[in-house]
Amino acid sequence: MGLEIPFHINLLLSLFLFFYLFLVSMGVGYFLVNRISNKFSLGDQTLLTITLGFAVVAYGILFLGLIGALNRLVISFWLLGLGVIALPKGITISVSLLGKFRQYIKTPFSTLIPFVQQAIVLVIIIWVLSLWMALTPPWDYDGLMYHLEGPRQFLKAGRILLLPDNWGANSPSIGAMLYSIGLVYNVDLFPKILHWFYGLLYCLLTFRLGIRFYDKASGILALLILCGIPNLPFLASWTYVDLFWSVYDVLAFYCLFLWINDAEKQNERLLVGGVMMGLALATKYLALMSAVVAIFLLIWKIEQKKLLIKRISFFSLPALLIASPWYLKNLILGGNPIYPLIIGGMEWPLERWQLLADHLYSYGVGYSLRDFILLPINLFTKTKEFVTFGGYLDIPNPLFLFLLLYPFLHKKLSNFSRLLIVIIFIRLCFWFLGSQQTRFLYPIFPLLSIVTSKILIELNSALLKFTGYRKIRRIVY
Repeated sequence: MGLEIPFHINLLLSLFLFFYLFLVSMGVGYFLVNRISNKFSLGDQTLLTITLGFAVVAYGILFLGLIGALNRLVISFWLLGLGVIALPKGITISVSLLGKFRQYIKTPFSTLIPFVQQAIVLVIIIWVLSLWMALTPPWDYDGLMYHLEGPRQFLKAGRILLLPDNWGANSPSIGAMLYSIGLVYNVDLFPKILHWFYGLLYCLLTFRLGIRFYDKASGILALLILCGIPNLPFLASWTYVDLFWSVYDVLAFYCLFLWINDAEKQNERLLVGGVMMGLALATKYLALMSAVVAIFLLIWKIEQKKLLIKRISFFSLPALLIASPWYLKNLILGGNPIYPLIIGGMEWPLERWQLLADHLYSYGVGYSLRDFILLPINLFTKTKEFVTFGGYLDIPNPLFLFLLLYPFLHKKLSNFSRLLIVIIFIRLCFWFLGSQQTRFLYPIFPLLSIVTSKILIELNSALLKFTGYRKIRRIVY
């Protein structure tokens, strides 16, 4: 791709590239979201716009790779063409959103209790330090082994090809396609900045879930709980793809929740949810389990069974269409749509797959019913058994253990809270039966955070009522 460049030039070019693609993605995403539906609220529309916009950029790189045109000149034309079309609109939208954001945060902060104010300031400091870590050359294991090495090999060959000796680089990965943009211009800080940004979106999405389905207090508390996951700011600063997957995964379920709570049952929300699920499937194989849970959720919540096939199609067809290039690529090149998992493929006889399976299933402490029951304890007391990279920091937030109080508080929780708990439980079962790595729980953590926030608020109210202290009735406000 070229010679190494000085660090300060690398940093400036990486920041310029990020902000350019951010503005372009805002413009592209805004056009697409509004073409599908203009009935999303501003907060929802913003999250959908930016994530869909970045996905469009990534898919452009994917198709250039599939036709053998993956080089600096063609990629530059693709990015410049998008800029001509979408940059002016992206700038207009971003300026407008910045003004509305300033208005939004000006008044409420002063109404928060001092402890929560201090916690928010601490979270901001942590994420600034996380960004500081992101502004260093890549050094993390998966990034150097798969998520950067794969795109480097593709750029060297000028096309996307099968890499039998680098199994992780063959997985679907919107993140890797976006990372290719940084690599083709020799700015390796860009991938880290981008993954950090998706970490920020991950937190904002959790806050949005809380305020959309509960209230502002729950949203703020859920955000603080999520940011209490020790490894999250470190993960965000690495060139992994877990936060790409998590954001698209949670957005898919968010759209399903919007549809479930919509009296009119607008099919456009199912359509957008399907698009987001397709993008999750285009980021990590593990999203296949998410898709299964989403389909079951739809079947459960569709009351008019005569509309069952139609409404499932509104969700599943966009997901299949968007995810299909990655799986067709692996099927054609490797003989296995989820190459090399389960059935192996080219240069992957079943004996070689068995060695990989032995590694993937070596995490955790077992697969018995007893191990499942003790899982909440083992995740904290036997942390090393569940982690790949992150050590003892890679644990869930201990506050999630308050979810164990659900049987005592379930009457005080809403139907939506019960729905979330069912989804969390099913997804934990899928995770337990697979490779028990803690970072594979990240798509579940936002749901856990908002349910935990609600349980803490209800517990706070119950304790205050029990002890007779009626002057203080708030946990956030």
